[in-house]
Amino acid sequence: MVQSLYQEMTKNALPPVKSKTLPPWAGLVVFPLLALICIGVFLIVSAQRSALTPKKLSDQFIAYLQSGETEAAYTLTSSGFSERTSVPALNVFGAAFREVIPAPPRHTDTKESALETYVGYKSTGTDGINYSIAVTVIEENESLRIKVFDIVPSEK
Repeated sequence: MVQSLYQEMTKNALPPVKSKTLPPWAGLVVFPLLALICIGVFLIVSAQRSALTPKKLSDQFIAYLQSGETEAAYTLTSSGFSERTSVPALNVFGAAFREVIPAPPRHTDTKESALETYVGYKSTGTDGINYSIAVTVIEENESLRIKVFDIVPSEK
């Protein structure tokens, strides 16, 4: 009687569930694969961050000024630059810059210090005068920004 009762109760019962475990070799495949993915993401992020150099930023700033896109140039400036210079003032300066130096200036040198990078250019203006152009780039809020832009007549 007890045995038949037990058989009756277990007849409709679900079979025991086997716990699924990963084979021992799975860890040897999964963990190195995850490590490679993490390293790849790190390299991509690092490459994108280092893609913008002080020279590239200053080249872009000058290109924006020469093409009349002074508002785009203004977005590349530091907070200190924007405190000293308004967009209308940069528009006036950009127009004068384009008139005097219509072609892209020639890069002459780049000097880096711990706090800022100086990027120098030279160009002969439409007025026949040689000009030295200096762009100072700093890192601000983890991105490169134009701190100072100077253009002065230079000796030949």
